[in-house]
Amino acid sequence: MNISRVLLDMRSSQVRRDLSDPYSMHATLMRASAGERVLWRLEPSDTRIQSILVAHEQPLNYSNVRDRYPDYLATVETRPLRTENVKAGGVYRFRLTGNPTVTREGKRYALSGPADQLLWLSRQGSRCGFSVLGALVSEDRFRKGRRHNDDVGRIAFRSVAFDGHLRVEDRSVFHEALRMGIGHSKAFGCGMLTLAGL
Repeated sequence: MNISRVLLDMRSSQVRRDLSDPYSMHATLMRASAGERVLWRLEPSDTRIQSILVAHEQPLNYSNVRDRYPDYLATVETRPLRTENVKAGGVYRFRLTGNPTVTREGKRYALSGPADQLLWLSRQGSRCGFSVLGALVSEDRFRKGRRHNDDVGRIAFRSVAFDGHLRVEDRSVFHEALRMGIGHSKAFGCGMLTLAGL
């Protein structure tokens, strides 16, 4: 796998549209990935420069994006994700933007409040080969978007950022979580787990 840090040019009207609508961002990334499923996450920023992280297996072709939106990208930096360095029993600092939900009677509900959200994170860890040693909710917000080719219209979901420390319990299951993402709403910027220094 590879991780790309994409700096976006905030002067672009399409960048501003994508940042306000995760479905629109997903559509733009699909142009770069030629349809390959990718994970992505909007990075925190207190400056006028905004960046996203994109996890992908095949090289991304940003010329498709540049051809359509010439002023979209500022810079793109890509590095391999060295998952072979992740060992069972290893302790790592992590960040995850997730969509904490619970399903009741066939319907999915967003979890509110740090206590329930952190319980969700712990359950995900049990499924995904790691245990949470300590974590906090660093961001909690509702995001909205529009399904452009769907009669359902607007979508809304909860996006929660977790920062903390984890211990890898099952290396192969954990590697799959790094590759496939965690939880729901992956197309809309949720589910991407990253480890500091990896």
